[in-house]
Amino acid sequence: MTNDHYIPKVLTRPWEHEDRGDQRQLSWFRFSDGKFDVTSATNLFAKRDLNSPEVEDMLECYIETPLGNYLKHARKEGVALGPTDDWQVTRALTLLLAFNVQRLLEAQADTRLALKLEDFQKKGEAHLNAVAQHWSSKYKIAGVTLPENQELFFTQAASFPVPFISDPVALAIPLSTHHLLIHREADLPVAELNRYIAFGTFETLSIGVGPSVDVVVLPEVWRRAKATNEAAARADLLEIRRGARGLCARYLLDIRPSGG
Repeated sequence: MTNDHYIPKVLTRPWEHEDRGDQRQLSWFRFSDGKFDVTSATNLFAKRDLNSPEVEDMLECYIETPLGNYLKHARKEGVALGPTDDWQVTRALTLLLAFNVQRLLEAQADTRLALKLEDFQKKGEAHLNAVAQHWSSKYKIAGVTLPENQELFFTQAASFPVPFISDPVALAIPLSTHHLLIHREADLPVAELNRYIAFGTFETLSIGVGPSVDVVVLPEVWRRAKATNEAAARADLLEIRRGARGLCARYLLDIRPSGG
């Protein structure tokens, strides 16, 4: 039996820390009951025998290994339009976005899915290239790098909504505690994105806003806050969640149960 991650472990690695023995851990907070806890990075966001070995190989080859290589490179603070000139990395980033909800729904055994990851795997690399090219043509994609004093959360939905003055909303996936990937079915307003960086908006929104987002992984600054004063940290996290929801409501974003 294997533990298969429906959220790639390469994504949550920047939030890992040492806590219990030699296993890497993730510290998290649950909004429904206000509980703090720590879980092995091997076990969080994973299910036993979720995927076939062939699907796991596909995800590792076409998404997780190229993504890991991309994350090794330093990124300049601000908004970078166009993720990379390297097709393997571009493909990995677009497939990460394209398969995010797919992987979450398969983990929930959702019966609404017309296709499964196994279907994509059986069609081979040429079909994955076509999926990536279609996604790249449909969405504007950018990488955003935050200042060192801003640390992103990571939720059980992986992505979170980013509202703008003009429709449509964007979705973002944290790639590290200071870097995220954002995509939108319209041009990305760079000036507005830069204002969000300046005011710490991404940090706030990354805590999640949808009612189905219950568990949030804590960056280092919040692990320290919890260790210093757990009650105060709990109250502050609840306030940040209220602030994130209030921000989305001001932009008239309809927060549905499936939203981040």
